[in-house]
Amino acid sequence: MALDEPVDDNPAAARHRSETAYLIDQGEDAGKAALRAGFRVFGSRPGAYGAGLQAMIDEKLWHNRADLADVYLDWGGYAYGAGVEGDAERGLFAERLVQTDAVVQNQDNREHDLLDSDDYYQFEGGIAAAVEHLSGKRPRAYHNDHSRPERPVVRTLEDEIGRVVAGARHQSQMDRGRDAARV
Repeated sequence: MALDEPVDDNPAAARHRSETAYLIDQGEDAGKAALRAGFRVFGSRPGAYGAGLQAMIDEKLWHNRADLADVYLDWGGYAYGAGVEGDAERGLFAERLVQTDAVVQNQDNREHDLLDSDDYYQFEGGIAAAVEHLSGKRPRAYHNDHSRPERPVVRTLEDEIGRVVAGARHQSQMDRGRDAARV
């Protein structure tokens, strides 16, 4: 981030410079401002795992997507990197997400699919809800299949759900016999 390159050549460095200047204007020490402006990796607080949504969903403790978004932001708003090991930075996390156009979930195995693991709806759904809540626009969502690293496949979330549902329907028909599979 230290190179003074044109915005078109290095938009991340340009954003870092502008955020550093903004944080300094807000009274932050220059060194701390530069560190905080560089945060790009966020996750759960140290020692925790998850997006915080499972209990809310299981216990029906939410009323709308904004409830899910707020918990996702609370749980995921801890910054990591450059010697920082989980500083609470919900506001900076929200600033990153409000600028987001697309969310991506990578899956590196075929032992399960996105409909039989709660991690996918917690993380992929949680970040999509947070982006929409913060920006007012629903991000494009992609679910990438990296089970064969030599040939990764990128699908929209809708296409991946359709693929999984169609496969489950076909398997169900096959389990019921030849005539059911011809439908």
